[in-house]
Amino acid sequence: MHNLTILDVGHGNCTILRDQQGVVIIDCGRGNTLVQYLHLKGISEIDTVLISHADADHIGGLYDLLGAKEISIKRIFLNGDIKKQTSTWETVRIALGERQATTRIDVQLTTHSTPDLKRLNIEIRVLYPTPSIALIGVGGKDSDGHILTSNDMSAVIKILTQNSDDVLLAADITRATLQKILADNADLQARVLVFPHHGGLPATDDPTQFAKELCSVVQPELVIFSHGRRLFRNPKAKVVAGVKQGAPNAHIACTQLSKNCATSIPAINFAPTSFGAGILENHCCAGTFVIELGNPTLQCLPLLARHNQFVTEHILSALCQKTPIELSTL
Repeated sequence: MHNLTILDVGHGNCTILRDQQGVVIIDCGRGNTLVQYLHLKGISEIDTVLISHADADHIGGLYDLLGAKEISIKRIFLNGDIKKQTSTWETVRIALGERQATTRIDVQLTTHSTPDLKRLNIEIRVLYPTPSIALIGVGGKDSDGHILTSNDMSAVIKILTQNSDDVLLAADITRATLQKILADNADLQARVLVFPHHGGLPATDDPTQFAKELCSVVQPELVIFSHGRRLFRNPKAKVVAGVKQGAPNAHIACTQLSKNCATSIPAINFAPTSFGAGILENHCCAGTFVIELGNPTLQCLPLLARHNQFVTEHILSALCQKTPIELSTL
């Protein structure tokens, strides 16, 4: 069994890789959804946790995971963030200190971490940051004089097998990050793209141009926006327009139903997978994704044809069903 679960945690990211060696978790969005999922699946041992960066929507659930003493964690990789002064980062930092007797804490997640993440039939490849960028750190200036933010330091991770480039987890990268990755000749192409910023605006970058550039190099078959209905009204129309321009044949799906697509909840509950933060309140759009790794063709739940049918029949103002020209006017 090799599969990747893109867990619906609301506004945030959380990915669980399961293979014959065990479990790897990449990012831990806010709340206890991840811990509930692990209990539901009977998972009590985690090989590795990878944290892309220190924003709460990527690290908030790590506190709950560290507090679940019945769940053992062998190793955690993350980059420090000297500029982060949030209560979430502080509580996670303290919890990590309390766990260091039983869990190895690696305060670096860079391209040089890839060999340490080796699996039998699956590669977890860190495409960014390089060690030289990590040494600069958040708040420092790169060679172009650009001051690095937490998002600029987001770890970009690709999951691939011998047969296929399966999933690209883009965290919250910026256009400057994208340009650095491309300058290093990294292969970003993947069947599935978990889109950065949860479909929100990418800082000062032009949202349409950034989305178009990213999707043009990734060429995904499926683009996932991992967001919550309650926060920020993501994805933005201009972002979706860029996705459609860069990858016109890609299927676009949100974990939860955006208020930009539907001001009210449809009567039908579309939740083909069994667990997610949006299920109880019927906030799901596609909900949690489970992607089978290493197949010649993309295999996932929910089935994309069923999701498309749900959207076209019940979400009449869905952004994913509009043309780039229509989206540009919103």
